[in-house]
Amino acid sequence: MFSRFILLLILCISSSFAQTNTNTPQTISLAAPYITNLIEEDGSGVYQRIFNEAISGINYQVKQSFSPYKRALLAFEKGHTDCIYSFTKVMTQKLGENKILASFPLGAFAYYMFTKSGRPSLKNPQELERLRVGAVYGHESYFRSTISEKVKLSMVSSDNQNIKKLSLNRIDALIGALPDLGPFLPQLSYSPKHPLLRSYDKITCYNSKKNETFLRDLNVRLQLMKETGRYEEISGDLFYDFDNEEAKQ
Repeated sequence: MFSRFILLLILCISSSFAQTNTNTPQTISLAAPYITNLIEEDGSGVYQRIFNEAISGINYQVKQSFSPYKRALLAFEKGHTDCIYSFTKVMTQKLGENKILASFPLGAFAYYMFTKSGRPSLKNPQELERLRVGAVYGHESYFRSTISEKVKLSMVSSDNQNIKKLSLNRIDALIGALPDLGPFLPQLSYSPKHPLLRSYDKITCYNSKKNETFLRDLNVRLQLMKETGRYEEISGDLFYDFDNEEAKQ
């Protein structure tokens, strides 16, 4: 209760400062890669709804540009946008820790090996070596190091395509993330105790004074929304809980 009071106090102070400090909102450009159920072209994705609510009371104009996963990543890599949804670890490893800033998480995720419902679940990445494995373009930047180089991936542009290929027996398994694939779980078999990796989806930005201030203001609201249960209300069945303090590390 006390921590929530402190967050509310900081929230009010930061809002007051932002409004009195300048009447002209700072502009932030944000790449929005397609992530099933989390970032959608029509803006209905869970992360978009959380983010849009968080920025509704702060003095920033955020221009979001939706595009396929790999194209959004390339746009950020080339410096065409200030920030991007997700990709924090990928960009930190590629560009260096001193060049990247990240927000409090919008959510957590885990990659798993999925097979068709009714078939044995996979528990060891080595099992993929003898299978036809589907994946989505761009996602391999997260999990590729967790599987053998012998695993040849059949790449497509969306999880929906992989689900269809699996149902038609055109692939034997697919690598995908939860909560993204939550609505498809009745069609899938997997081992919850054997993720390929776990991580967090954050707003990832280049290290600049403008972005640092933006993320500081944003983080107050995101953490408050998580603490008060707003994340869970917005996410519904796609809510994937995480420890707040652990996520800050």
